[in-house]
Amino acid sequence: MKEKRSSFICFFIGAIIGFICFALVYGCLVINPTYDDWLWTGRDLNQHYEGWLFFRDSDWSFPFGMIKGLTIEPVSIIYTDSIPMFAIFFKILSPILPEKFQYFGIWGAMCLFLQGGFAALIVKKYVKNYFFIFMSTIFISISTITFQRMFEHTALAGNWIILMSICICVNHEKFESLIKKIIIWSIVVAISVSVHQYYVVMTYIFIACFLLIYFLKNKSIKAILNSISVLAIRVYPTIDKLHKKY
Repeated sequence: MKEKRSSFICFFIGAIIGFICFALVYGCLVINPTYDDWLWTGRDLNQHYEGWLFFRDSDWSFPFGMIKGLTIEPVSIIYTDSIPMFAIFFKILSPILPEKFQYFGIWGAMCLFLQGGFAALIVKKYVKNYFFIFMSTIFISISTITFQRMFEHTALAGNWIILMSICICVNHEKFESLIKKIIIWSIVVAISVSVHQYYVVMTYIFIACFLLIYFLKNKSIKAILNSISVLAIRVYPTIDKLHKKY
């Protein structure tokens, strides 16, 4: 219980550090959902924002996330890099939202918040000195890659997904049972799919690393079967979809 409380506090302080880094670099104005001037850059941000605007005005259809009117044929919100997870959620709330509404600033703040939180947990696994934990968190939070992506390819500012995967790998002992493995990695893959396709590939790499750690630790037939079952659940549906698409 004490360890869980310590981890929670560490995550929360790290997350606050991440958010402060975001505020210092971008300011808080971009978090205002009715302020969209910063999105009209004439570059990729236009595409992300326009994808959301057209999706918001489109009728609901199946599969979810289809945009009508942006192109001749309906296109998925995935291909406009408009962060499907947020687009679908805020489309549900659309009737009560202001006429002008953007969620990309909220997304950016959340990314730095979670990036700081998971960074602190990873460092805490190996370092017990809180000063070094939070100093390391600052350096990870001010990653130039994340900051650059925020104003270029906003969905790819979600590097907290990578840190979350690393955090699971370094704490692999907490996920011994097959059920826990399937649940935790299903959540990670679902988040990856709902943010950007690139993160799906990265997530699979971390799943493979996670299972390799498990196999090297146990070195048993059960570990091999366990690993194969989890990989099959993760990888086969993706291969099947790619096969059907191409």
